[in-house]
Amino acid sequence: MVTNCSGIVQDSQLKPLPGKVSVIGNCQAVSVATALKKVFADRADQFESRLLPSPLPLLSHPEEIPGELQERMASTQAQTSLIGHALDTQFEIVPSAGSVPTALIFTLFHDSCPLYRHRSQKYVFYTSWHRPEALNRWIEAECDLVTVEPSSYFERFFAMIDILKKRYPSVPFLIVKRLSHTIAYAPRPYSYLAQWPRLEAQWARWISRYPDIAVLEMNRVAGGAMRKYDMTPHQLVPFLKPPEVRSHFHKYRRRLPHVFPVATCRDIEHASPVLWEYLSSYIDHWMKTGKIDYQSHDRPPSGTILLQQYRRLFQVDRSALESKDPYKWGTVIESMLIHADCIQWQELQPYAVNFPANQFLLRSLRTYLDICPRRAAVPFLESHYQAIEKSQLEDHWRETYLKNLLPTIESQKRARK
Repeated sequence: MVTNCSGIVQDSQLKPLPGKVSVIGNCQAVSVATALKKVFADRADQFESRLLPSPLPLLSHPEEIPGELQERMASTQAQTSLIGHALDTQFEIVPSAGSVPTALIFTLFHDSCPLYRHRSQKYVFYTSWHRPEALNRWIEAECDLVTVEPSSYFERFFAMIDILKKRYPSVPFLIVKRLSHTIAYAPRPYSYLAQWPRLEAQWARWISRYPDIAVLEMNRVAGGAMRKYDMTPHQLVPFLKPPEVRSHFHKYRRRLPHVFPVATCRDIEHASPVLWEYLSSYIDHWMKTGKIDYQSHDRPPSGTILLQQYRRLFQVDRSALESKDPYKWGTVIESMLIHADCIQWQELQPYAVNFPANQFLLRSLRTYLDICPRRAAVPFLESHYQAIEKSQLEDHWRETYLKNLLPTIESQKRARK
């Protein structure tokens, strides 16, 4: 055994130091790793994120990438269709050819779609819907689309944990638990992990089987960050999601405009960088001591965001218009929603070039424009479209974003006012 400078033991019989702290999951894992690199810039190369679409590829074909799949991906030049979910991460999580990790940190990531199962060899893999036609023909001929059962999520997740614990018996594991669906964040919280409130009720039973795995409670971290930095809920989690029943919009808009915000869902998964940076200090302390020690103000948010509080909470921050921060722009959109027409689209026009190309921010904007369609929004949207066309974004991301933006522009051209 070897103990590194953080006090964490590694498996010396495999490849020794230097190892990395691997943060494994979806976009939350990227947020955690990015915050760690920023807060601890002097050792930023110690941290990495690994995007994992689902535990199923590892469970279906552990330890190595299926040869045929690797050949197909190479021959069809389909690497960009993985959208960051590299094959070695899908099937090995942490590639066995590399160094032994210093620590493994997991977020409770949702299963991405689409997943495919090879009919004869039974392995499962992920690739996006945007892929080369040659790869598409092979998938249609030899693979089936996988339907993931939400209720069995923890079975898949902890089966993956079991494989990795056997591979790295002395490496410490940490799980970053999700924010709960509590009305302290919003009347209608939303998570991309299907059935999360129901799954959370099973959490204590599952994690009790792993007493050696540390758990970081996001509710406590979020409450601490909100108190320390005097943050309101919409500053912590600014992005909106449309409700499943769109008619709710118009019912609240027509009958109860002052309580209208209950018709929208709040995305509590893609939180402000402030939250992840606050969380990073607890990860660093855990790496050094093996303990999670909360501060006295790290208490889960309590109480209810009363409907009448919304108009007081959501004040327009015009300084955000000068920013290219998607989280600040998220608060602008919500302020426009709460305080109807508080900002005229003509005022926003000069700032269209600052509006970031962020899919969750775009979803917030589309939610707002579904509720409050305005022909006056078209010049802003078209200026934003042109700015992204000229941007340095990777071709795939730029094309996908513009494709998602275009229907919003067309719908606003048809608006009544």
